[in-house]
Amino acid sequence: MGGMSPRPTPPRAHTLGCLGLLLSLCLALLPGTPLTAAMETVKERPLQPVSLREDPWLMPAGWAGHLPPTGAVNAPGTLPGLAPSQGLAIALVADEGKPDGSDREQALGVCSVSLKFEYGGRTWSAASLKPAAIRKLKASGADAVLAALGAAGIATDELGRMEQRTSMVTVAVFNADWTVPALAAEEELIVNVELREPGKPARQLKPAKLRLRPWADWLKDPVSDYEALAKRMNRHRSELSPGQLLPLLRECCKLAPISAPPNHGIFASAYRQQPAALEAALELYPTLDPRTQMALLYVLRCTGVNLRERLPSLPAELLSRLDAVPPMKEPEKLPRFEDPVSPKQVSSLGHEMDLCWAAWMSTGEAKYLRALVELLSGAPDFKAFEEWTARKGGAAGLNASVARGLYYQIAGWSIGSFQRTDPLVADWLAHWRKEPDFPRQLSEEIGSLHTNPAFQRKGK
Repeated sequence: MGGMSPRPTPPRAHTLGCLGLLLSLCLALLPGTPLTAAMETVKERPLQPVSLREDPWLMPAGWAGHLPPTGAVNAPGTLPGLAPSQGLAIALVADEGKPDGSDREQALGVCSVSLKFEYGGRTWSAASLKPAAIRKLKASGADAVLAALGAAGIATDELGRMEQRTSMVTVAVFNADWTVPALAAEEELIVNVELREPGKPARQLKPAKLRLRPWADWLKDPVSDYEALAKRMNRHRSELSPGQLLPLLRECCKLAPISAPPNHGIFASAYRQQPAALEAALELYPTLDPRTQMALLYVLRCTGVNLRERLPSLPAELLSRLDAVPPMKEPEKLPRFEDPVSPKQVSSLGHEMDLCWAAWMSTGEAKYLRALVELLSGAPDFKAFEEWTARKGGAAGLNASVARGLYYQIAGWSIGSFQRTDPLVADWLAHWRKEPDFPRQLSEEIGSLHTNPAFQRKGK
């Protein structure tokens, strides 16, 4: 993408050094090798003074608000551009310093920045902004290696110390109280940042650039298949403009039925969280093609919109049919099984889980992920599920224990899959495992997501 400020990454020696440290530990931790002996095989890099980079980092406006309250986190993705109603945050990047990051945090904490945005002959400025958040970043690939070490039996406190040694970059996030205005054509945004540090003269950092795109421009981005669509929707919480919901809805109803829970769930959750986007959808309804109109009406009913009040000109027969579509319940309220249970009850939980994942994808709110993690408490019931499966127990042998064991397995597989592909899932799972009041059994289950045979899909 021409002109975009490149995503800052740790210097090559840092990244390779951090991962080299972990990989060396993996190789050193052979059966019978004490952890202390393994640690002695790894040479630490000499301590270097803290350095603030000259390149500011442009990131999604809501990134810091979705993070766990403590611990190192994964870096956000690079912004592909911004559209009307979207904002952004600016990050200063500090590297080197102590392994625990305390001196980097101190250096960033006393900084302030002044911003000047230039675009299309217009300007916006803000002076003397202080950091809204300061967070350490994980080394690229650290989640996977630390998970492997945890599966090998390394204690959680030891893993925490290793994580500290692999986090050599810290960012300070500054929120800009600015959103992209309505645009008639694509424009270039130039972000100028003046940095002030105590006892030093103010200095200008390198200007960063980003594309500003009108809402209509997103219609030019084709979606090749359902998998590509799902990948784009999974970024909604941090990167996609509210104006993209309608184009993506149009593509979704071409590729898959909107009545499927993962499909209507992600749009309904997004519209519930973004009233402005919902109002825009209602206003644009007459301009949509018939198939997208029907999909939008279905989603709006799932959102809880009273269509008789908001779109009273709809045909009475259509309104009657849409009245039968129930509003989506709170996705995090997953059912808990108690005897007696029916096959219908058990089969419905798959849809409930899909809605919960959809809400996570579109909002990034931790309550949805935590609800899914709670399903791992069904570990003691997995044996009952295996026995029921082996004897082909059918409906007559179905009970609450079997149901809990079944959804323990499904939850473990799906959470493990998201942990590999969604950095925010990995961050929250790592945070919960370190929390002293987090249930120990759930912590152990999270630690075994990629090694537990119960979570391996058949044929994999």
